[in-house]
Amino acid sequence: MKLTSKIIVILLIFWLFILFGYIFVYDWVVKPTLSQFERELAINELERFQRSFEKELLYLNRTCADYSWWDDTYEFVINKNETFRRTNLLPQTYEENNINMILIINTSGEVIYGEWYNLDKKQKEKLPVEFSIPKIALTHPLLTFDNPKSGRFGIISTNYGKVAVASNTILQSNLEGEPRGVFIMGKLLDDNFWENIKNQVLLDVNVYPYIEKDKLIFNASNYHINEEKIIQIQESKDGKLLLWDVIKDIYGHPLLLIRLTHTQNILSSSETIQFRGITGFILIMVLGIIALWIAIKKQIISPLQDLTQNIRNSTYRESITFLPNIEKSDEIALLIVHFNRMAYKINKLLEEKSKLVEEISKREQYLDFIINSVPCVILEIDCNGIIKTINSAIEEITGLSPNDVINRNIGDLFPAKSIFDFLKQIKENKEEATFFEVEEKIYINDKNKHLHIYFRRNERDGVFFYIGVIWDITVLREIQEKYNEQKQMAILGEASASLAHELRNMIAAIQSGFELMRQEKNIKQKEEITGELHVSISRLEETLKKLLEFTKKYQLNKMKVSIKELIEEQFKQCIIQNNKETDIKFEIIGDTIVKVDTNLFSRAISNILKNSIESIPNHGEISVEIYDKNDYHYIEVKDNGVGIEREHLEKIGTPFFTTKAQGTGLGLTITKKIIESHGGKLEIQSEKGVGTNVLIIIPFEKG
Repeated sequence: MKLTSKIIVILLIFWLFILFGYIFVYDWVVKPTLSQFERELAINELERFQRSFEKELLYLNRTCADYSWWDDTYEFVINKNETFRRTNLLPQTYEENNINMILIINTSGEVIYGEWYNLDKKQKEKLPVEFSIPKIALTHPLLTFDNPKSGRFGIISTNYGKVAVASNTILQSNLEGEPRGVFIMGKLLDDNFWENIKNQVLLDVNVYPYIEKDKLIFNASNYHINEEKIIQIQESKDGKLLLWDVIKDIYGHPLLLIRLTHTQNILSSSETIQFRGITGFILIMVLGIIALWIAIKKQIISPLQDLTQNIRNSTYRESITFLPNIEKSDEIALLIVHFNRMAYKINKLLEEKSKLVEEISKREQYLDFIINSVPCVILEIDCNGIIKTINSAIEEITGLSPNDVINRNIGDLFPAKSIFDFLKQIKENKEEATFFEVEEKIYINDKNKHLHIYFRRNERDGVFFYIGVIWDITVLREIQEKYNEQKQMAILGEASASLAHELRNMIAAIQSGFELMRQEKNIKQKEEITGELHVSISRLEETLKKLLEFTKKYQLNKMKVSIKELIEEQFKQCIIQNNKETDIKFEIIGDTIVKVDTNLFSRAISNILKNSIESIPNHGEISVEIYDKNDYHYIEVKDNGVGIEREHLEKIGTPFFTTKAQGTGLGLTITKKIIESHGGKLEIQSEKGVGTNVLIIIPFEKG
């Protein structure tokens, strides 16, 4: 019968429904009710513990109030009479009241009397550190009262341990008149104190320092006793209920952690009953299943096994085989028909999938071929700098194959400070690290290589990664350096004629001077000729010195300096060196820290300032503005000197070109070379009769 199997399944589901219904009712109705009952029992005991603890504090506060309202105490604050000390502040006072500390403080916060008494050793000891001071701040919680007649009490942590303290204002016995200070009592919360409170509670209670909270409490949940009171409840693996509460100190900070342990006996008994009921129900259900097994096997299991076997055989082939139809009209026969229809569609999809996989494989191979044919390194790194993919161009730079560098940190392959700074920026501020570009000289495989490195951030499935391109531009930089050297030699060659003419004039002047000196007999005239010879020789020496400096290749020794301080120093030296009397107003606006070779950069600044000073005839102004903009340092020097002719402006910086009668034409040329050696740029704007504006642009340098 077609419905036989359905009826058996329905019965089985019905039995399972009853079983799970029984379990559900227990877990969601009976067990929560019993659990809540157990919790309320434990909460009542926890509140009993808190009330007992508060009673002890109230008792201490009443004892403190009793002493603070004596007339003798009221007078002692004023006259500090020894009679009160001898008759009231005795060891018996501490022992009878079971206290350890007495403090008497006047209205100014000064400690009039303070002692700590060790009840175990029967001797006086030093006060706790917090009270071992001559004066206590009037804002201290023990010295501030909402109601002067009610007092303050609580606990506090000292170097002796946790101490219960109570404070009351010192009043006359009629509780009238102005207060004369505060009377404080303290009691050390030792083991005997806690044992006395625990004995008033039916359940096991333990007290711990609050700082051990994270070590003691795991997976606890908050429980609201009322709108203001919240405790934490935790169920241990052994079926015990743990209640956690906090005792705060007098400052309102958590100081002690209370744990109340309750064994849930009622809940354990109910679970035993539930287990027995479930066991009996399962036995009955198993007997029913065995009785129905024969009918189920004949009507359902055997046909399904045949169908399963045919399907299993088909899964080991590249296509699904059709199953033979059976001459029945039940659901299994219908299942076979639908299976054959499904097999037909799946076989079609498998054929299309095979073609698609083959096409994707060809495209991946072609893409790998293109990427590996590119002469620069293309790679992907994650946000930790780990290389995920890379092409074969890495072998040309490092000598390592792509497989050797996969899953390695890029900083290991290219150990440059700029790379490490980039990786640090990714970890600290991923949102701003969108791209990175640098040209770096790195020592790899016993060779210095110039690399141009570029990375840009991308996102895939919500995960950030970086695609990078690395070019080996070592040969290009070598060609560029050779080109610069050849360009410099070409400039030197073009200027050689001017240099030869200049040197011939100087030498001719020197020779003429010597000839005149040889013929001249007048001593005064000889001295004048000697002075002119000295000037000519100095000029020749200065020209040769600047020529040697122009042809020299600079080796930079950079360090961080204040540009403002450097310019101020060079201006002072230029004023001292300038012999003519000139009234110049000098002003510097702004400052920045730049990493430069101080010797070379000072020389460049000195040449610029010297030109500005020499361009001012009698009195004028020189202003310097320093600022940063778009990753560049800007230094702008302005003067209101005579200016430069428009036709001469384009030749400024050309070797041996000068408009000065005694100039060599190499000063600005060397200045330009120094600034360009720092990766910077020199721009000059001038107008005849108005003045000159010199702009120095230096790029930022990390590190």
